[in-house]
Amino acid sequence: MTTTCRRPPDALGRVDANHVLRVAAVRSSLPPDAAAEGITPVARVLISRFANDLDARVRVQIEPSQRAVRASVEAGTADLGLVRQRPGASIAGMHRTQAVGASRLVAVVGRGDDHPDELSDLSGRLVLSGESGLGDWLRKRHPRLEFRVEPDKTTSQIVTAVAHGTDEATLITRTRFRRYRRYFPQLHQAFRFSGARYKNYWLFNGHMGGDSAALYHKAVAFIARHEKSGQYKRLKARYEARGADLDYVGIRAFAEYFGSRLPEWQSDFEKAARHYGIDWRLLAAISYQESRWRQHAVSSTGVRGLMMLTSSTAKAVGVKDRRDPQQSIDGGAIYYKKMAQRLPVSIAPPDRKWFALAAYNVGFGHVMDARRLLKRRGQDPDLWVNLKQALLMLTKERYARHARNGQAKGKQAVAYVAHVRAYYDMLRWETRHSGGSSSQPWGEMAIASAQDNSASGATDPVAPIRSPMF
Repeated sequence: MTTTCRRPPDALGRVDANHVLRVAAVRSSLPPDAAAEGITPVARVLISRFANDLDARVRVQIEPSQRAVRASVEAGTADLGLVRQRPGASIAGMHRTQAVGASRLVAVVGRGDDHPDELSDLSGRLVLSGESGLGDWLRKRHPRLEFRVEPDKTTSQIVTAVAHGTDEATLITRTRFRRYRRYFPQLHQAFRFSGARYKNYWLFNGHMGGDSAALYHKAVAFIARHEKSGQYKRLKARYEARGADLDYVGIRAFAEYFGSRLPEWQSDFEKAARHYGIDWRLLAAISYQESRWRQHAVSSTGVRGLMMLTSSTAKAVGVKDRRDPQQSIDGGAIYYKKMAQRLPVSIAPPDRKWFALAAYNVGFGHVMDARRLLKRRGQDPDLWVNLKQALLMLTKERYARHARNGQAKGKQAVAYVAHVRAYYDMLRWETRHSGGSSSQPWGEMAIASAQDNSASGATDPVAPIRSPMF
Protein backbone atom coordinates (compact mmCIF):
# COMPACT_ATOMS: atom_id res chain seq x y z
CA MET A 1 0.00 0.00 0.00
CA THR A 2 1.41 3.34 -0.98
CA THR A 3 0.50 6.59 0.75
CA THR A 4 1.15 10.09 -0.48
CA CYS A 5 1.79 12.83 2.07
CA ARG A 6 0.70 16.19 0.82
CA ARG A 7 1.68 19.38 2.53
CA PRO A 8 -1.29 21.56 3.38
CA PRO A 9 -1.47 24.65 1.19
CA ASP A 10 0.32 27.73 2.50
CA ALA A 11 -1.65 30.87 3.40
CA LEU A 12 -1.27 32.48 -0.02
CA GLY A 13 -2.20 29.21 -1.68
CA ARG A 14 -5.41 29.05 0.34
CA VAL A 15 -6.29 32.61 -0.59
CA ASP A 16 -5.60 31.96 -4.26
CA ALA A 17 -7.65 28.76 -4.24
CA ASN A 18 -10.66 30.08 -2.31
CA HIS A 19 -10.51 33.78 -3.24
CA VAL A 20 -11.12 34.56 0.45
CA LEU A 21 -8.80 36.39 2.84
CA ARG A 22 -9.66 35.38 6.42
CA VAL A 23 -8.88 38.14 8.92
CA ALA A 24 -9.09 37.72 12.70
CA ALA A 25 -9.69 40.88 14.74
CA VAL A 26 -11.04 42.11 18.03
CA ARG A 27 -14.23 44.09 17.57
CA SER A 28 -13.56 47.77 17.95
CA SER A 29 -15.07 49.14 21.16
CA LEU A 30 -14.33 52.68 20.08
CA PRO A 31 -17.65 54.44 19.53
CA PRO A 32 -18.93 55.00 16.94
CA ASP A 33 -16.49 52.94 14.89
CA ALA A 34 -17.70 49.52 16.05
CA ALA A 35 -19.63 49.04 12.83
CA ALA A 36 -21.33 45.85 11.72
CA GLU A 37 -18.11 44.34 10.46
CA GLY A 38 -16.43 45.11 13.74
CA ILE A 39 -13.23 46.87 12.69
CA THR A 40 -12.44 50.53 12.25
CA PRO A 41 -12.96 52.17 8.84
CA VAL A 42 -9.24 52.68 8.16
CA ALA A 43 -8.43 49.02 8.90
CA ARG A 44 -11.45 47.92 6.89
CA VAL A 45 -10.46 49.87 3.77
CA LEU A 46 -6.80 48.88 3.98
CA ILE A 47 -7.61 45.18 4.36
CA SER A 48 -10.11 45.39 1.48
CA ARG A 49 -7.49 46.97 -0.76
CA PHE A 50 -5.02 44.23 0.11
CA ALA A 51 -7.65 41.58 -0.66
CA ASN A 52 -8.41 43.26 -3.99
CA ASP A 53 -4.73 42.96 -4.91
CA LEU A 54 -5.04 39.23 -4.19
CA ASP A 55 -8.28 38.93 -6.20
CA ALA A 56 -10.07 37.87 -3.04
CA ARG A 57 -12.85 39.02 -0.77
CA VAL A 58 -12.46 39.58 2.97
CA ARG A 59 -14.04 37.52 5.71
CA VAL A 60 -13.57 38.98 9.19
CA GLN A 61 -13.57 36.65 12.18
CA ILE A 62 -14.43 38.64 15.30
CA GLU A 63 -12.56 37.33 18.34
CA PRO A 64 -13.09 38.23 22.01
CA SER A 65 -9.44 39.15 22.67
CA GLN A 66 -6.07 39.71 21.03
CA ARG A 67 -4.94 36.40 22.50
CA ALA A 68 -7.76 34.70 20.58
CA VAL A 69 -6.69 36.53 17.41
CA ARG A 70 -3.18 35.12 17.78
CA ALA A 71 -4.57 31.64 18.41
CA SER A 72 -6.67 31.77 15.24
CA VAL A 73 -3.67 32.77 13.15
CA GLU A 74 -1.49 30.10 14.74
CA ALA A 75 -4.16 27.42 14.20
CA GLY A 76 -4.57 28.41 10.56
CA THR A 77 -8.24 29.33 10.87
CA ALA A 78 -7.28 32.91 9.95
CA ASP A 79 -4.75 34.01 7.33
CA LEU A 80 -3.79 37.13 9.23
CA GLY A 81 -4.70 38.91 12.43
CA LEU A 82 -5.03 42.55 13.37
CA VAL A 83 -3.30 43.28 16.67
CA ARG A 84 -2.22 46.29 18.72
CA GLN A 85 1.05 46.10 20.64
CA ARG A 86 3.59 48.18 22.42
CA PRO A 87 6.81 48.78 20.46
CA GLY A 88 9.41 46.21 21.45
CA ALA A 89 6.84 43.57 22.33
CA SER A 90 7.09 40.36 20.38
CA ILE A 91 5.00 37.23 19.90
CA ALA A 92 6.83 33.93 19.79
CA GLY A 93 6.27 31.97 16.62
CA MET A 94 4.64 34.85 14.78
CA HIS A 95 5.61 37.24 12.00
CA ARG A 96 4.27 40.76 12.09
CA THR A 97 4.43 43.49 9.49
CA GLN A 98 5.76 46.97 10.00
CA ALA A 99 3.49 49.17 12.13
CA VAL A 100 0.25 50.36 10.53
CA GLY A 101 -0.50 53.48 12.57
CA ALA A 102 0.33 54.40 16.15
CA SER A 103 -1.55 55.73 19.17
CA ARG A 104 -0.20 57.88 21.99
CA LEU A 105 -1.26 57.24 25.57
CA VAL A 106 -2.81 59.72 27.97
CA ALA A 107 -3.61 59.51 31.68
CA VAL A 108 -7.35 59.86 32.23
CA VAL A 109 -9.14 60.73 35.47
CA GLY A 110 -12.65 61.74 36.46
CA ARG A 111 -13.25 65.45 36.44
CA GLY A 112 -12.38 66.95 39.80
CA ASP A 113 -10.06 69.30 41.64
CA ASP A 114 -7.09 66.94 41.63
CA HIS A 115 -5.22 67.05 38.33
CA PRO A 116 -2.09 64.82 38.45
CA ASP A 117 0.82 66.04 36.36
CA GLU A 118 2.99 62.93 36.05
CA LEU A 119 2.90 59.16 36.38
CA SER A 120 4.17 59.11 39.97
CA ASP A 121 1.11 61.12 41.02
CA LEU A 122 -1.06 58.17 40.01
CA SER A 123 0.72 55.63 42.22
CA GLY A 124 -1.89 53.64 44.12
CA ARG A 125 -4.69 55.11 42.01
CA LEU A 126 -4.00 53.69 38.57
CA VAL A 127 -6.14 50.85 37.19
CA LEU A 128 -5.41 49.07 33.89
CA SER A 129 -7.37 46.66 31.75
CA GLY A 130 -5.83 43.27 31.23
CA GLU A 131 -6.23 43.71 27.48
CA SER A 132 -3.94 46.76 27.48
CA GLY A 133 -0.76 44.71 28.03
CA LEU A 134 0.79 47.64 29.90
CA GLY A 135 1.21 45.95 33.27
CA ASP A 136 4.50 44.13 32.63
CA TRP A 137 5.95 47.11 30.79
CA LEU A 138 5.20 49.48 33.66
CA ARG A 139 6.59 47.10 36.28
CA LYS A 140 9.93 46.94 34.49
CA ARG A 141 10.29 50.66 33.84
CA HIS A 142 8.56 52.08 36.90
CA PRO A 143 9.12 49.52 39.68
CA ARG A 144 7.99 51.91 42.43
CA LEU A 145 4.68 52.67 40.77
CA GLU A 146 1.71 51.03 42.46
CA PHE A 147 -1.16 50.08 40.18
CA ARG A 148 -3.80 47.40 39.72
CA VAL A 149 -4.47 45.30 36.64
CA GLU A 150 -7.98 43.97 36.06
CA PRO A 151 -7.34 40.93 33.82
CA ASP A 152 -10.97 40.22 33.03
CA LYS A 153 -12.09 43.79 32.33
CA THR A 154 -12.00 45.57 28.99
CA THR A 155 -10.71 49.09 28.45
CA SER A 156 -14.30 50.23 28.02
CA GLN A 157 -15.24 48.89 31.45
CA ILE A 158 -12.27 50.57 33.09
CA VAL A 159 -13.07 53.89 31.42
CA THR A 160 -16.69 53.60 32.57
CA ALA A 161 -15.53 52.97 36.13
CA VAL A 162 -13.23 56.02 36.05
CA ALA A 163 -16.00 58.18 34.63
CA HIS A 164 -18.36 57.10 37.42
CA GLY A 165 -15.77 57.49 40.17
CA THR A 166 -15.49 53.76 40.97
CA ASP A 167 -11.86 53.85 39.84
CA GLU A 168 -9.61 56.89 39.90
CA ALA A 169 -7.38 56.80 36.83
CA THR A 170 -6.30 54.76 33.82
CA LEU A 171 -4.12 54.98 30.71
CA ILE A 172 -5.76 54.88 27.29
CA THR A 173 -4.92 56.11 23.82
CA ARG A 174 -5.53 59.74 22.95
CA THR A 175 -7.98 58.69 20.22
CA ARG A 176 -10.06 56.66 22.67
CA PHE A 177 -10.12 59.52 25.17
CA ARG A 178 -11.39 62.00 22.61
CA ARG A 179 -14.17 59.61 21.62
CA TYR A 180 -15.16 58.42 25.09
CA ARG A 181 -15.30 61.97 26.38
CA ARG A 182 -18.29 62.64 24.15
CA TYR A 183 -20.19 60.03 26.14
CA PHE A 184 -18.59 60.75 29.50
CA PRO A 185 -17.95 64.51 29.62
CA GLN A 186 -16.70 64.19 33.19
CA LEU A 187 -13.54 62.45 31.94
CA HIS A 188 -10.42 64.60 32.07
CA GLN A 189 -7.05 64.17 30.42
CA ALA A 190 -4.50 64.64 33.20
CA PHE A 191 -1.35 64.50 31.05
CA ARG A 192 0.17 62.87 28.01
CA PHE A 193 2.18 59.78 28.77
CA SER A 194 5.27 59.87 26.60
CA GLY A 195 6.73 56.60 27.83
CA ALA A 196 4.94 54.26 25.44
CA ARG A 197 2.86 54.18 22.28
CA TYR A 198 0.66 51.47 20.89
CA LYS A 199 1.14 50.41 17.30
CA ASN A 200 -1.09 48.36 15.01
CA TYR A 201 0.31 45.35 13.17
CA TRP A 202 -0.77 42.60 10.80
CA LEU A 203 0.11 39.23 12.31
CA PHE A 204 1.02 36.04 10.40
CA ASN A 205 1.93 32.50 11.37
CA GLY A 206 5.66 32.51 12.04
CA HIS A 207 6.10 28.78 11.56
CA MET A 208 6.02 29.30 7.82
CA GLY A 209 9.17 28.93 5.81
CA GLY A 210 10.30 29.50 2.24
CA ASP A 211 7.42 29.98 -0.16
CA SER A 212 4.92 29.52 2.65
CA ALA A 213 5.69 33.03 3.88
CA ALA A 214 4.63 34.57 0.57
CA LEU A 215 1.43 36.11 1.96
CA TYR A 216 3.36 37.80 4.75
CA HIS A 217 5.89 39.25 2.30
CA LYS A 218 3.09 40.50 0.05
CA ALA A 219 1.53 42.27 3.03
CA VAL A 220 4.83 43.91 3.97
CA ALA A 221 5.26 45.18 0.41
CA PHE A 222 1.63 46.36 0.24
CA ILE A 223 1.92 48.40 3.46
CA ALA A 224 5.25 49.85 2.34
CA ARG A 225 3.70 51.06 -0.93
CA HIS A 226 0.82 52.73 0.90
CA GLU A 227 3.20 54.45 3.31
CA LYS A 228 5.63 55.63 0.62
CA SER A 229 2.91 56.93 -1.71
CA GLY A 230 1.10 58.78 1.08
CA GLN A 231 -2.08 56.74 0.54
CA TYR A 232 -2.20 55.58 4.16
CA LYS A 233 -1.85 59.13 5.45
CA ARG A 234 -4.68 60.28 3.19
CA LEU A 235 -6.79 57.32 4.27
CA LYS A 236 -6.43 58.26 7.94
CA ALA A 237 -7.24 61.88 7.21
CA ARG A 238 -10.33 60.83 5.29
CA TYR A 239 -11.83 58.34 7.73
CA GLU A 240 -10.49 59.36 11.12
CA ALA A 241 -11.24 63.08 11.05
CA ARG A 242 -14.17 63.04 13.44
CA GLY A 243 -14.99 66.68 13.75
CA ALA A 244 -14.38 69.08 16.53
CA ASP A 245 -13.25 68.32 20.05
CA LEU A 246 -16.43 69.35 21.82
CA ASP A 247 -15.90 70.96 25.19
CA TYR A 248 -17.41 69.83 28.48
CA VAL A 249 -20.27 72.33 28.36
CA GLY A 250 -21.09 71.47 24.75
CA ILE A 251 -21.23 67.74 25.39
CA ARG A 252 -23.35 68.14 28.52
CA ALA A 253 -25.79 70.38 26.67
CA PHE A 254 -26.10 67.91 23.80
CA ALA A 255 -26.68 65.06 26.25
CA GLU A 256 -29.42 67.04 28.00
CA TYR A 257 -31.20 68.06 24.80
CA PHE A 258 -30.90 64.55 23.39
CA GLY A 259 -33.30 63.46 26.12
CA SER A 260 -35.42 66.57 26.56
CA ARG A 261 -35.80 68.14 23.07
CA LEU A 262 -35.04 65.56 20.40
CA PRO A 263 -37.94 63.17 21.23
CA GLU A 264 -40.44 65.88 20.30
CA TRP A 265 -39.07 66.17 16.75
CA GLN A 266 -37.60 62.75 16.06
CA SER A 267 -40.64 61.43 14.20
CA ASP A 268 -40.52 64.53 11.97
CA PHE A 269 -36.86 63.91 11.18
CA GLU A 270 -37.60 60.26 10.44
CA LYS A 271 -40.52 61.14 8.18
CA ALA A 272 -38.38 63.55 6.14
CA ALA A 273 -35.55 61.02 6.02
CA ARG A 274 -37.79 58.34 4.54
CA HIS A 275 -39.18 60.73 1.96
CA TYR A 276 -35.87 62.24 0.81
CA GLY A 277 -33.52 59.30 1.36
CA ILE A 278 -31.30 60.94 3.98
CA ASP A 279 -30.26 59.53 7.35
CA TRP A 280 -32.59 61.17 9.90
CA ARG A 281 -29.70 61.48 12.32
CA LEU A 282 -27.79 63.65 9.85
CA LEU A 283 -30.83 65.93 9.56
CA ALA A 284 -31.10 66.02 13.35
CA ALA A 285 -27.39 66.85 13.65
CA ILE A 286 -27.80 69.76 11.20
CA SER A 287 -30.82 70.98 13.14
CA TYR A 288 -28.96 70.81 16.46
CA GLN A 289 -26.09 72.84 15.04
CA GLU A 290 -28.53 75.36 13.60
CA SER A 291 -31.12 75.79 16.36
CA ARG A 292 -30.33 73.43 19.25
CA TRP A 293 -33.67 71.78 18.32
CA ARG A 294 -35.67 74.91 19.16
CA GLN A 295 -38.80 75.37 17.06
CA HIS A 296 -38.97 79.16 17.47
CA ALA A 297 -35.24 79.91 17.16
CA VAL A 298 -34.52 83.23 15.39
CA SER A 299 -31.15 84.78 14.60
CA SER A 300 -30.22 88.44 14.29
CA THR A 301 -30.05 88.00 10.50
CA GLY A 302 -33.61 86.70 10.25
CA VAL A 303 -33.07 82.96 9.79
CA ARG A 304 -35.50 80.95 11.85
CA GLY A 305 -37.00 77.60 12.74
CA LEU A 306 -35.58 74.18 13.54
CA MET A 307 -33.36 74.25 10.45
CA MET A 308 -32.78 78.04 10.56
CA LEU A 309 -33.69 78.65 6.93
CA THR A 310 -33.28 82.05 5.33
CA SER A 311 -36.34 83.51 3.65
CA SER A 312 -34.76 83.04 0.21
CA THR A 313 -33.83 79.42 0.90
CA ALA A 314 -37.30 78.72 2.28
CA LYS A 315 -38.86 80.15 -0.87
CA ALA A 316 -36.53 78.13 -3.10
CA VAL A 317 -37.49 74.83 -1.41
CA GLY A 318 -41.21 75.59 -1.13
CA VAL A 319 -41.45 76.28 2.59
CA LYS A 320 -44.26 78.69 3.40
CA ASP A 321 -43.94 78.76 7.17
CA ARG A 322 -40.41 78.42 8.54
CA ARG A 323 -41.80 78.10 12.07
CA ASP A 324 -43.68 74.92 11.21
CA PRO A 325 -41.42 72.04 12.37
CA GLN A 326 -42.18 69.59 9.56
CA GLN A 327 -41.94 72.27 6.87
CA SER A 328 -38.64 73.46 8.28
CA ILE A 329 -37.18 69.94 8.44
CA ASP A 330 -38.46 69.11 4.95
CA GLY A 331 -36.98 72.35 3.66
CA GLY A 332 -33.59 71.57 5.21
CA ALA A 333 -33.67 68.07 3.76
CA ILE A 334 -34.53 69.33 0.28
CA TYR A 335 -31.82 71.97 0.38
CA TYR A 336 -29.17 69.53 1.63
CA LYS A 337 -30.15 66.99 -1.04
CA LYS A 338 -29.94 69.65 -3.75
CA MET A 339 -26.43 70.52 -2.63
CA ALA A 340 -25.41 66.86 -2.69
CA GLN A 341 -26.97 66.23 -6.09
CA ARG A 342 -25.18 69.18 -7.67
CA LEU A 343 -21.77 67.92 -6.60
CA PRO A 344 -19.59 66.18 -9.22
CA VAL A 345 -20.04 62.40 -9.27
CA SER A 346 -16.30 62.02 -8.68
CA ILE A 347 -16.76 62.96 -5.01
CA ALA A 348 -17.29 59.66 -3.22
CA PRO A 349 -18.74 58.93 0.21
CA PRO A 350 -18.08 59.76 2.95
CA ASP A 351 -16.54 62.99 1.61
CA ARG A 352 -19.72 63.70 -0.34
CA LYS A 353 -21.60 64.28 2.93
CA TRP A 354 -19.04 66.79 4.16
CA PHE A 355 -18.96 68.66 0.82
CA ALA A 356 -22.75 68.92 0.87
CA LEU A 357 -22.71 70.18 4.46
CA ALA A 358 -20.16 72.84 3.55
CA ALA A 359 -22.31 73.93 0.60
CA TYR A 360 -25.37 73.96 2.88
CA ASN A 361 -23.56 76.39 5.16
CA VAL A 362 -21.34 78.58 3.01
CA GLY A 363 -22.97 78.20 -0.42
CA PHE A 364 -22.43 75.91 -3.37
CA GLY A 365 -20.48 78.54 -5.32
CA HIS A 366 -17.81 78.85 -2.64
CA VAL A 367 -17.39 75.08 -2.50
CA MET A 368 -16.83 75.00 -6.26
CA ASP A 369 -14.39 77.91 -5.98
CA ALA A 370 -12.45 75.86 -3.41
CA ARG A 371 -12.38 72.89 -5.79
CA ARG A 372 -11.07 75.04 -8.63
CA LEU A 373 -8.37 76.40 -6.31
CA LEU A 374 -7.28 72.86 -5.50
CA LYS A 375 -7.14 71.90 -9.17
CA ARG A 376 -4.89 74.90 -9.90
CA ARG A 377 -2.59 73.78 -7.10
CA GLY A 378 -2.46 70.19 -8.36
CA GLN A 379 -4.34 68.75 -5.39
CA ASP A 380 -7.21 66.28 -5.39
CA PRO A 381 -10.41 68.38 -5.34
CA ASP A 382 -12.61 65.43 -4.32
CA LEU A 383 -11.25 64.94 -0.79
CA TRP A 384 -12.69 66.80 2.18
CA VAL A 385 -9.30 66.93 3.89
CA ASN A 386 -8.13 69.09 0.95
CA LEU A 387 -11.33 71.09 0.50
CA LYS A 388 -11.39 72.37 4.06
CA GLN A 389 -7.89 73.78 3.59
CA ALA A 390 -8.98 75.48 0.36
CA LEU A 391 -12.01 77.00 2.12
CA LEU A 392 -9.69 78.45 4.74
CA MET A 393 -7.51 79.88 1.98
CA LEU A 394 -10.55 81.59 0.44
CA THR A 395 -10.88 83.71 3.58
CA LYS A 396 -7.76 85.55 2.41
CA GLU A 397 -7.94 88.28 -0.20
CA ARG A 398 -4.98 87.04 -2.27
CA TYR A 399 -6.86 83.82 -3.02
CA ALA A 400 -10.40 85.18 -2.99
CA ARG A 401 -9.76 87.78 -5.71
CA HIS A 402 -9.31 84.94 -8.22
CA ALA A 403 -12.50 83.16 -7.11
CA ARG A 404 -15.76 83.58 -9.03
CA ASN A 405 -17.75 84.11 -5.83
CA GLY A 406 -15.24 86.19 -3.93
CA GLN A 407 -14.21 85.83 -0.33
CA ALA A 408 -15.74 82.91 1.59
CA LYS A 409 -16.48 82.45 5.27
CA GLY A 410 -14.24 79.42 5.19
CA LYS A 411 -13.50 79.16 8.91
CA GLN A 412 -17.21 79.20 9.63
CA ALA A 413 -17.87 76.44 7.07
CA VAL A 414 -15.06 74.20 8.31
CA ALA A 415 -16.22 74.58 11.92
CA TYR A 416 -19.82 73.95 10.87
CA VAL A 417 -18.97 70.67 9.18
CA ALA A 418 -16.78 69.60 12.11
CA HIS A 419 -19.55 70.16 14.64
CA VAL A 420 -22.28 68.53 12.56
CA ARG A 421 -20.03 65.50 12.08
CA ALA A 422 -19.48 65.27 15.84
CA TYR A 423 -23.21 65.48 16.60
CA TYR A 424 -23.97 63.00 13.81
CA ASP A 425 -21.46 60.52 15.23
CA MET A 426 -23.00 60.73 18.69
CA LEU A 427 -26.52 60.35 17.35
CA ARG A 428 -25.53 57.36 15.25
CA TRP A 429 -24.05 55.57 18.23
CA GLU A 430 -26.68 56.48 20.79
CA THR A 431 -29.55 55.38 18.52
CA ARG A 432 -27.97 52.34 16.87
CA HIS A 433 -29.12 49.82 19.48
CA SER A 434 -32.02 51.67 21.08
CA GLY A 435 -34.22 52.57 18.14
CA GLY A 436 -33.71 56.24 18.91
CA SER A 437 -34.07 56.56 22.65
CA SER A 438 -32.35 55.27 25.74
CA SER A 439 -33.41 54.76 29.31
CA GLN A 440 -29.78 54.55 30.37
CA PRO A 441 -27.71 57.61 31.30
CA TRP A 442 -25.85 59.25 28.45
CA GLY A 443 -22.82 57.21 27.48
CA GLU A 444 -23.58 54.00 29.36
CA MET A 445 -25.53 52.50 26.48
CA ALA A 446 -22.75 53.18 23.99
CA ILE A 447 -20.09 51.55 26.10
CA ALA A 448 -22.30 48.64 27.14
CA SER A 449 -23.28 47.96 23.54
CA ALA A 450 -19.66 47.93 22.45
CA GLN A 451 -18.83 45.47 25.22
CA ASP A 452 -21.72 43.18 24.33
CA ASN A 453 -20.66 43.18 20.69
CA SER A 454 -17.01 42.50 21.47
CA ALA A 455 -17.96 39.33 23.32
CA SER A 456 -20.27 38.00 20.64
CA GLY A 457 -17.61 36.19 18.66
CA ALA A 458 -19.67 36.66 15.51
CA THR A 459 -18.14 36.27 12.08
CA ASP A 460 -18.96 38.99 9.59
CA PRO A 461 -17.79 39.43 6.01
CA VAL A 462 -16.44 42.82 5.06
CA ALA A 463 -18.50 44.22 2.22
CA PRO A 464 -17.10 46.57 -0.41
CA ILE A 465 -16.73 50.12 0.80
CA ARG A 466 -20.06 51.66 -0.09
CA SER A 467 -22.12 54.32 1.65
CA PRO A 468 -25.44 56.01 0.93
CA MET A 469 -25.21 58.89 -1.50
CA PHE A 470 -26.42 61.34 1.12
